[in-house]
Amino acid sequence: LRAKGDASRSSGGGGGPPWFLYCSLNIPHPAFRTNATWLHAVDEAAVRASPPAWPAEGSMHPYDAYMTTSKAVGDDQPVFGEVGVFRVRRTYLAMVAEADYLIGQVVEAAREAKLYRGALVVYLS
Repeated sequence: LRAKGDASRSSGGGGGPPWFLYCSLNIPHPAFRTNATWLHAVDEAAVRASPPAWPAEGSMHPYDAYMTTSKAVGDDQPVFGEVGVFRVRRTYLAMVAEADYLIGQVVEAAREAKLYRGALVVYLS
């Protein structure tokens, strides 16, 4: 971005030709992994840890029943107890904080390079 901004300014600075920047983020998606920096950014008191209420397997659509069994996500699975749900949600929120930071870094670099005015920022997850 800095090189693009330098080139734009040296050619009159009026914006220059349109440009496109693609940045691929694989967060916040499974596998839910992060580090202490981002976990520290999460207010643990605000993380709701109530496990989801799973419908009885007999009342589910056959596909949902199959996926529940094959992915081991029913009421009878320990990972989806209160502690497991808390860990997954805390990690997910930490990953969202990290994604926010990284997108902010790109936006800040565009501002510093004088390329942000009129920019369209799209984040797809």
